[in-house]
Amino acid sequence: MKKIVFIIFIVGIVLTYGFIEQPKGTLLPLSITGNDLYQKNCASCHGDKLQGKPPTFPSLLNIESKLSKEEVNKLLETGRGVMPSFANLSKQERVAITAFLFGKNTKVSIETKQSPQEKGSHLFRANCASCHKISENDATPTGRKDWGRTPANLGGVNKDISFESFTNILNMGPCYMPSFSHLSSEEKSSIYKFLSAVKSSEEASTENSRKRSCSGKCNCVRE
Repeated sequence: MKKIVFIIFIVGIVLTYGFIEQPKGTLLPLSITGNDLYQKNCASCHGDKLQGKPPTFPSLLNIESKLSKEEVNKLLETGRGVMPSFANLSKQERVAITAFLFGKNTKVSIETKQSPQEKGSHLFRANCASCHKISENDATPTGRKDWGRTPANLGGVNKDISFESFTNILNMGPCYMPSFSHLSSEEKSSIYKFLSAVKSSEEASTENSRKRSCSGKCNCVRE
């Protein structure tokens, strides 16, 4: 009898807590390492082995000779230059990433859930924002060089470019644009979803369409 009561008690706990909605922004408790968090949030720019992609994205090897742990934690929180802020991550997650960079195998029990649009925003800033604006009213990127062509404004990109075409452009790197074939399909999709979610005026959208078409060959236009 006691055994039956105990089983009923356990089943009751499972039924009660198994269907409670978890707080938004987090997944169920888990064990995730600083390395895992680095691969998910940083490797697309700094490389899966910390090798970086100079000169835009510096190597993070031997980072202890360049920055302190406190400085790295602060950079993750605030961002700097083309590096976006990772303030969306919990303090524990940022600490775990920093620990990994300094050779420690730190683990945390919660992983922040990031929407595709949020991830796309970070990826756009890290990979595209040095040349491309989102809308005409944005400030001209400081890293844009004078190649005799103006990179397209990419807000509302889905109005005239399919995801397949967008992926081909990223892979080929037409005109003077470098190839971004190193980005995963998921990362390309996140950038596309972020840019597609940006609302632009009808006039701006028409101008963007003209620029992005570029006779079907690339996504830039001669001035």
